[in-house]
Amino acid sequence: MKITKRQLKRIIREEKISLQEGRAEELWYECMDALFEMALDNGYVCCLCASKTLDKVGMGSHDAETSLQLIADCIGDGMLAPMPHPEHAQVTVYMAID
Repeated sequence: MKITKRQLKRIIREEKISLQEGRAEELWYECMDALFEMALDNGYVCCLCASKTLDKVGMGSHDAETSLQLIADCIGDGMLAPMPHPEHAQVTVYMAID
């Protein structure tokens, strides 16, 4: 079966996108694990901790929404639970669930 240069370029472009998506998912799970470990070490984490985790793992530029999504995914997977801050009741922090 013969393919044209145009078809080959399209196939390569699709495969490249597929590989990048797979790597992004892998990095996301690394971020979740790192945030959980940070919660175990520190007693709790916050949005700033999530932001630092994203930087540490190398997810590139991100915003507050991405940090909150990381926390939400950790809560959804049963890794973290929201709790009031030990000293400031109006502030929500996230504690590791063992």
